[in-house]
Amino acid sequence: MKSSKRQVEEYEKKYGIKMDILTELCGKCYVLDLNGDYNYTECFGKADSEYIKQQNYQLIYPEIIIKFYSYYIVTAKGEHDIWYRGTKNGVNYEFDCYADTLEEIMNSL
Repeated sequence: MKSSKRQVEEYEKKYGIKMDILTELCGKCYVLDLNGDYNYTECFGKADSEYIKQQNYQLIYPEIIIKFYSYYIVTAKGEHDIWYRGTKNGVNYEFDCYADTLEEIMNSL
């Protein structure tokens, strides 16, 4: 399995783009997870529907952070073979999609 940083370098070279890599985010990062420790309102505040309120999330700590238009693409510390896609939701970040490679997660946009 290629390292996360190597995948970024290869993606930039293949598509001729420079990724906007950030060093940190202001807020916490939560991944949608059926068995997560937090519910939607604990992570993001008020929700309009009961279904949304009952969704569970897991807190992650990003290692690589890419800003791509209004999306954030991250790998979590200890999970170098998983890429998450998300957006800013209030003061925190909500990640609701994942893939095994950077190319796959970018294709989901």
